[in-house]
Amino acid sequence: GRLLIRGRGVILQMASAKGGVDGFEFDPDYVQSSRWFSWLRWCPTSPEQLAQAESNILKHVLSKFKTSYITIEKDCHIRTIDVEAQEKVDGKSPLVLVHGFGGGVGVHIKNINSLSCRRRVLAFDLLGFGRSSRLPLSNDPDEVEEQYVTSIERWREHMRLESFVLMGHSLGAYLSCAYALRYPTRVKHLILVDAWGFGVKPEDERVVWTRDGENIEASLWARGLIGILGKLNPLAPLRITGPLGPRVMRMIRADIDLKYKKEIGDGVMSDYLYHCNAQTPTGEDAFCTLQGSVAWAKNPMLKRIGNLDQQVPITMIYGTRSWMDSSQGQSVRELRPYSYVDVQLVKGGGHHVYADRPEEFNESVETICEIVDNDAIDKTLTNRKE
Repeated sequence: GRLLIRGRGVILQMASAKGGVDGFEFDPDYVQSSRWFSWLRWCPTSPEQLAQAESNILKHVLSKFKTSYITIEKDCHIRTIDVEAQEKVDGKSPLVLVHGFGGGVGVHIKNINSLSCRRRVLAFDLLGFGRSSRLPLSNDPDEVEEQYVTSIERWREHMRLESFVLMGHSLGAYLSCAYALRYPTRVKHLILVDAWGFGVKPEDERVVWTRDGENIEASLWARGLIGILGKLNPLAPLRITGPLGPRVMRMIRADIDLKYKKEIGDGVMSDYLYHCNAQTPTGEDAFCTLQGSVAWAKNPMLKRIGNLDQQVPITMIYGTRSWMDSSQGQSVRELRPYSYVDVQLVKGGGHHVYADRPEEFNESVETICEIVDNDAIDKTLTNRKE
């Protein structure tokens, strides 16, 4: 697989994007599909429909913002939203949001308005997800991780961010941590939300997952089924359903629409996520490359987190109802005894804790950012309870 290291790229604003339809902007290398081709396509999706679905969400952003494509290499572009602070206050660190598996910039809508009150907030679609380029990535786990890390660094350069608070969810947390390992001076504080890919798979083959530090075992037939599913792209069934895909998405993830209904309306988020994931699944392919088996990473972060510069502070946030193992937060603390590591549990929150309990979550993140702004991390360290 190729590494994303060539060239310097430019910011492509809305007026310069090619292939625009009805005022939308597209990946500069996108070629508009014909209506006949769209009609004949098995999955009822297209870049135009994804653009509309994204727009239906971003119109609810209260602050001034601009969207763009950042060119990090020839034929490779990262979809970006850059939100201005509602209240101009000097000395506020920018906050960068990295979505999880199957997501995109739109999933942050319950957080952007609150978190951009006094600071700049940026979010982007990971390569292979959302509206970023969907070029094939490497099938080697080390190389694909390097491709993602390099793409984030090229994005940072073009956004002219010297340093920032970096927050990632699930897969985004894994990649954010990988980025911090490589570029620690750029990360003022690392916020890992219900992080995927940290735990080390036990040698006992009967163990399929851990939660709250306890091993969860499965029967032989269940392990066989999990093994088969682990060889498939997680969202392949959604695409297999073809014309029924949007309806299937709303049925199996009705909870998603319930989370966002108040802010953006019924069905808007499931429509967005359908179009994010019904198209060429290069991001899914990359995730499968990183994934050793269902729920485990081939190169788990707990084996590497001790190598992270001890000056980089970490906050790990989990929902109490999440299927993720929050005890891994304590493991990170033990592996970084001379560094700041805070583990927070949000009561009633699930894996998507940022959407389940947005008020508590946003307050926590803003508090972290204020600590960074006031350079109060040393005082917090001395007061940390063991």
